[in-house]
Amino acid sequence: MLLLYSLASIPFIYAYSLLSMTESVALIFFVIVNIIIIFIDMVLGFVVVFLQGQTTSVSSNNSLTSGASSMTYIRLVLSLLFPTVNLKHALFNIHLRSSTTCVSSVNSVLGTSYSASEPWMSMNIPGLGLPVVIFVGQMVVWWLIIWFVEQYNRICRSRSGCCHNSNGHETSSDWNDSVGECYS
Repeated sequence: MLLLYSLASIPFIYAYSLLSMTESVALIFFVIVNIIIIFIDMVLGFVVVFLQGQTTSVSSNNSLTSGASSMTYIRLVLSLLFPTVNLKHALFNIHLRSSTTCVSSVNSVLGTSYSASEPWMSMNIPGLGLPVVIFVGQMVVWWLIIWFVEQYNRICRSRSGCCHNSNGHETSSDWNDSVGECYS
């Protein structure tokens, strides 16, 4: 999971570095945004538990209430957008599989029917199939975004001729990794 998280978050962090003028500001912004998003995901998880605890018929139908379902979908969207949230959900699934007591506790609180014998790569909780698929999707999307940004920068530089002087030799701006404005 940590390898998949790294491969998904490296282009994500690089994309954040393109938003600001310096890499250090981008890193600080990235850390703050991830802390806030993880906190929101944690609060949504508590809201799901609270909403499920308010119903008296949870044990009879083994399903989430409509409010808890909507919070779960919001958490899924956060997991799709942010590799850190997806890693948090994958680590929860790994911890959930650690014992049948964990699974039965979550089932009794949430009114779900998770199984401790679920295969590791199952798409259902506590399987790790869905987080793996999300990590692969994040890798593809973020690497494509970075590739498009880099191609756009190369096209802008070649159109404006900012990389070569009149003798055809490269200038120092060829080695400048910062993203600047490109004028045609």
